[in-house]
Amino acid sequence: MQAAYLTEHGGTDKLLYGTLPDPVPRGNEVLVRVRACGVNYIDIWVRRGLPFLKIDYPFILGQEVVGEVMAAGSSARGPSPGTRVVLHPGVSCGGCEPCLSGRDHHCPRFQLLGKNLPGGYAELIKVPDVNLVPLPDGIAWEEAACTPVSFGTAWNMVFDTARLQPGEWILIHAGGSGIGSAAIQLARLVGANIITTAGNEEKLAKAKALGAQYLINYRRQDFLHEVRRITKKRGVDVVIEHI
Repeated sequence: MQAAYLTEHGGTDKLLYGTLPDPVPRGNEVLVRVRACGVNYIDIWVRRGLPFLKIDYPFILGQEVVGEVMAAGSSARGPSPGTRVVLHPGVSCGGCEPCLSGRDHHCPRFQLLGKNLPGGYAELIKVPDVNLVPLPDGIAWEEAACTPVSFGTAWNMVFDTARLQPGEWILIHAGGSGIGSAAIQLARLVGANIITTAGNEEKLAKAKALGAQYLINYRRQDFLHEVRRITKKRGVDVVIEHI
């Protein structure tokens, strides 16, 4: 298969393109043909190198992967060949207490595609069958590839951690960012009152289109003063700060 990969840490010149062996699915693993892969800041961190991270070369970056099921290992279950799927980037054991309680990101054996395991900067990738999420036909590959990390992170913040409720007030900083825009859409679905900040009018217009009711340009306005004014000095129930 063709892939973009690293043989050492460094700048963008260390990202090479060439032929690598096709991954072979075994056991519960499924082989997916990559149709799109998002670019996440963690790709830059891994390329540059992290003190605590050890990877085997050649290493393939890319966390946010979508594609079509190609083949499966002998014990794999789930979507049949040809099915459009989004790949959950986190791989865990599935049997420990955190995994069984829905907190698989706390699994002692937790790993991430493109960080600990080969990612999606390639024609093919293999993952456990439980990491596949069917993708509806009406969603473009490129749009779907923007969702796994940003929406997963926003969901954890808004619902798992903050437990946002209908009618509550939420302040979402950086509403023009990936996580910020995802958080706005999730907060809208639950029926919250949404205040967001951004550094220019274009980003604020985007945030409004996604569902934010109250907009603050932090380059021109004091967001603390504006929040007090908007909420009539009540304040907010939840603040999303992810910068």
